[in-house]
Amino acid sequence: WPTIHRDSCNSNFVPFAGPESLVTAWTALDGSRLLTAATLGPEGNVYNTTGIGSTRSHLYALNPDDGGIVWKSDLLDSRAVYSAVVVDRDGDIYVSDSEELFAFYSDGALKWSIPISDTVYTTAITTDGYLIAVTENGEVMAVNRSDGSLAADILPLPEGRVVTTTPAIHPVTNRIYIVAGDARVDGYFYGIDFTQGPPGSFDIAFEAPLMGKYSATNPTISYNGSHIYLADRDKFLYAFNEDGSLAWTYPLSEKCLGWPSIGQNGEIYFLAAQVYIRDAECESLYSLHIEFGYFPFREKNARDF
Repeated sequence: WPTIHRDSCNSNFVPFAGPESLVTAWTALDGSRLLTAATLGPEGNVYNTTGIGSTRSHLYALNPDDGGIVWKSDLLDSRAVYSAVVVDRDGDIYVSDSEELFAFYSDGALKWSIPISDTVYTTAITTDGYLIAVTENGEVMAVNRSDGSLAADILPLPEGRVVTTTPAIHPVTNRIYIVAGDARVDGYFYGIDFTQGPPGSFDIAFEAPLMGKYSATNPTISYNGSHIYLADRDKFLYAFNEDGSLAWTYPLSEKCLGWPSIGQNGEIYFLAAQVYIRDAECESLYSLHIEFGYFPFREKNARDF
């Protein structure tokens, strides 16, 4: 589980059956402030950041068998508690605080660090290996994982855009999808293309406004890459096409409490105060007031059943 949402599509898909019941095997970091989910490295280490006061954070690697501390780093400042660890195929890990983006080897040794202008909540990795980082104040960066050098000039989003969600990267085209906005401005959905260099470059492929202010969810790419899903705080679920055109919207009875996730057959799952199940004609056939949402999706649009 190398990233907070399992992969660069933000699918959250678990490729095996879960347990029928849960039993606590161990606890760790008791009393620490944890704001992100853990991620897993190929060697089995469990990674998480914690808050330890007003000035510093810790990055921990834990033993998956007993929760024991394998190693920890205290190089990060207190804003690192907001940053979810990402692990690459080599087992190297990436995380940020408010001033630096860090890369560590799996044994805890520092690989490199570079200055940044604000916290990166989660990085993502393209299929050709570039690390994509988007700061909270809206700067988009492409970084060479080997040494931390920039692979392109930094792309600033329009002034006032705030990014506190996880970017998604298309598994074929490598288009980067970002949701931005804040409580004072409308939300926007971006598609950004990165072209390798040298020198590399960014281009904004599209900017699509959302109906409500500041999307409360990350963008999630469908299982076949044809649609991107997200929800805003004005109780709408969106499906966008790859080019940024709107495929459909669906009104929700309450705000989406999590983010859309994708099942093995293309279903859309999400948390809300009302469950909806839809088929291809987008007609409502069934709904139930519970705290879970489920959409079995067909490619053109959707409908409850």
